[in-house]
Amino acid sequence: MEHVAWFDVIPDEELALSAGGKGASLCRMYRAGLNVPEGFIVRAETFTKFMTGTGLRDKILSMIEEIDFQKTSELIDKSKEIRDLIVETEMPEDIASELKEYYAEFHNGPVAVRSSGTAEDLDDASFAGQQETFLFVIGEEDLIRFVKECWASLYNDRAIFYRREKGFKESDVSIAVVVQKMVNA
Repeated sequence: MEHVAWFDVIPDEELALSAGGKGASLCRMYRAGLNVPEGFIVRAETFTKFMTGTGLRDKILSMIEEIDFQKTSELIDKSKEIRDLIVETEMPEDIASELKEYYAEFHNGPVAVRSSGTAEDLDDASFAGQQETFLFVIGEEDLIRFVKECWASLYNDRAIFYRREKGFKESDVSIAVVVQKMVNA
């Protein structure tokens, strides 16, 4: 599986699930020839592979199941614990090396690292704005760290609570990450 793909590579029928809402929109605009900075997508499937391959998926699902949603402080604490687990877990080498390879095309210059949820704008729920964006990320190690920070933001307390309120199953959520070249605007 390709973990990362340029804006013009992911087939249209795979965009929503593979690139997330924001990523799909950016891919479509880029393909239409609009003035969109170059970029690539860390596919949602890559997040799933990271979560299952490292054993985090089942652990996190269990942690969320244990939360007493009547206790805000418990939600906040568990959310932080989950996010820390994701950020502190080493990214598998095959994913990291592919990220570095794509990033090298930008001459290791500054990029925006942006979350792109696969359920951002649904008819009955809007998750837009609940996950993180990081600007002026420079260097391979920071890129890897901020990709994991974007993944981790899927589990911020607001997002966990919102999914619970809307009846979304935690096992169904996923996230892609957009990496775009920073440009002077």
